[in-house]
Amino acid sequence: MRKMKRFLSLLLLACLLLGILPAAQAATYAALELDTSHSGSQWTVTVKMTGNKRPQMIEFCLEYDSSKLKLKSVKAGSAFSSANAPTYSTPKTGRVLFAWEALTGLKDGKLLVLTFTAKSGASGTADVGFNEDYDTVFMDGDQNAITVRLHSTEIDLDDDPYDPYDPYDPYDPYDPVDPVRPTPYEPDEPEEPEEPDEPDEPDEPYEPDEPEEPEEPDEPVTYTMEDLTIYVGQICTTQEGFLFLSSDTNVVAVSNGQLRGVSVGIATITAYKDGAAVGSCTITVIEDPEAKPAPEPEKTGGNLLKIVLWAGIGLILAAVILIGCILLKRRNDDY
Repeated sequence: MRKMKRFLSLLLLACLLLGILPAAQAATYAALELDTSHSGSQWTVTVKMTGNKRPQMIEFCLEYDSSKLKLKSVKAGSAFSSANAPTYSTPKTGRVLFAWEALTGLKDGKLLVLTFTAKSGASGTADVGFNEDYDTVFMDGDQNAITVRLHSTEIDLDDDPYDPYDPYDPYDPYDPVDPVRPTPYEPDEPEEPEEPDEPDEPDEPYEPDEPEEPEEPDEPVTYTMEDLTIYVGQICTTQEGFLFLSSDTNVVAVSNGQLRGVSVGIATITAYKDGAAVGSCTITVIEDPEAKPAPEPEKTGGNLLKIVLWAGIGLILAAVILIGCILLKRRNDDY
């Protein structure tokens, strides 16, 4: 009877573990943090991703206070190699768009490095953070969404990296603990005046160069785009040298210079060149009549339902075996 009770306990524990493990493996989290450093008149902000280090698709929008800060430079972080570099642009002042997709993972968590300078007359603090209204995308290799926590930061424009106070200098007049008066200054003996040097010969008069002819301004770049109708799952190749962004990545996704139909709907694709929009078109995505219907996704709470079902089956099995053991014992006692 003791062996039977031990067997039933192990069976019940195994059923509970089978229901809990799938739910524990499905959780995946990450965070976007902003590290700020100050050197002279420049502030460097590094976008770092912590937590999940195996994403294969990242899109976000970073915003800063353009009334106080001036963006000097933007470059990719050390997380990417030259073969899978991300794309980023500044469609308007105060906003930086970032997009990346690759089959390989990240080398580390540093995604983007931005350098700022303060505008003339700016003071106080300037905010730098992520636009939560933007369609931020973080997905792993199985096309599962990664839950991301977005953090913001502030830049103190009044912070002086050079502190004039030295607590270890005994002659520092600002030392409130143990001020020491400096030794009185004794002037050196005056030196004998040196003989004046002979005057140099006057230089030849400066002849200004002839003014150069002004260069003709470059013509604005334009890119003609035609409206398209594609099927769900169809891929279209774009022209190199332009950055393409989708107004709705749930309908049309853009990655590595290709457009891919994701779901039925209408999305606007905008082309950018040197940070400026040069053209746009409308893409309509429809169902492929020859394609097989996609399986229905699991409903929210599927993992919890699995846990309850496995636990219920385990309890039922344990109850049946226990009743059988009780009946068997009573039968033996009758004999």
